[in-house]
Amino acid sequence: MDLTASGLVRRVSLETPDGRNAIDDDLIDRLSRALDDATADPDCRVVVVEGSDGVFSTGMDLVHAGGEAGDDDVAGTGGAFFDLLDRFTTVPVVVVSAVDGTVAGGGVGVVAASASSPPSAAPSRCRRRCGACCRAACCRSSRAASVSSGPTP
Repeated sequence: MDLTASGLVRRVSLETPDGRNAIDDDLIDRLSRALDDATADPDCRVVVVEGSDGVFSTGMDLVHAGGEAGDDDVAGTGGAFFDLLDRFTTVPVVVVSAVDGTVAGGGVGVVAASASSPPSAAPSRCRRRCGACCRAACCRSSRAASVSSGPTP
């Protein structure tokens, strides 16, 4: 996986040695560390996740996932992957997937957990006031309340 930072944007490549960009424990850990680094950088606003060589991701590494019955590592990989997808929706930066090529299985989950388009600005009710936290829990709950109450007369 390659990580580059340029001003407000960090680009993370899912590149794996086999070229299929399959999701395994190592890739989950590297993506999680990339999110940690991005959220620790006060200038970072967007993380772009991208594939390589015409492949975004072929999904979970099924060889690893087909481990022995009761294997804690296999169960842990699934849980860690879902935790990572949840982080995509809660970190105070926007996570965007740049899909150019094959995407399947868990790779579709990565795309689905990513933002479809970056928000324009944080809502005025934002408690964090970081300028990029529109996807944070405090903002989502404020938006849900304003949407459910309908337009103001």
